[in-house]
Amino acid sequence: MVSPRSSSRLMNALVCIATGSEEMEAVNIIDVLRRGNVQVTVAKVHDQQQQHDPSLRVLGSQYGAIVLPGGMGGAKIFSENTKLLDRLAKQRKSEHGIVAAICASPALVLTKHNLLDGVKQVTCYPSLKDKMPHYDWHDEKVVVDGNVVTSQGPFTAVFFALKLIELMVSKEASQEVAKGLLVQ
Repeated sequence: MVSPRSSSRLMNALVCIATGSEEMEAVNIIDVLRRGNVQVTVAKVHDQQQQHDPSLRVLGSQYGAIVLPGGMGGAKIFSENTKLLDRLAKQRKSEHGIVAAICASPALVLTKHNLLDGVKQVTCYPSLKDKMPHYDWHDEKVVVDGNVVTSQGPFTAVFFALKLIELMVSKEASQEVAKGLLVQ
């Protein structure tokens, strides 16, 4: 475990999951962030048809990052949940808030709902890049543009989480976690 860095940044993250979320991405992101001393809250997001969604009470809290794993089914549910979409829009406008999405979520959630205002560079699951025609798509593991972090898929989830640690905690903390995970 790394020592927390004292700063005004929030070192906590909300990781959203839904039926159909890519499990490998979600678990790797949660585990790596926790190794970097980021406090992680996991919330299951339900589709709009469920009237009472107690897990989304956490959307009223402040987070250093809101993270959307991929998976087509999960991204579809995220994309249809207006409470989550409203919270993502607020996070984008926040001075220190990061919006992070991997795999299908950059294309099916962030792009579809115009949550990438001012962003030029992105990545996502390669077969979905055509759904992001107004952006400069990069064939990279992780792309950062302003307060938006995007990544490609299951294999890149560890690199994605390490980048979030770098941005939220410190580069040294990210390097220490990477070393412990044998990431070269």
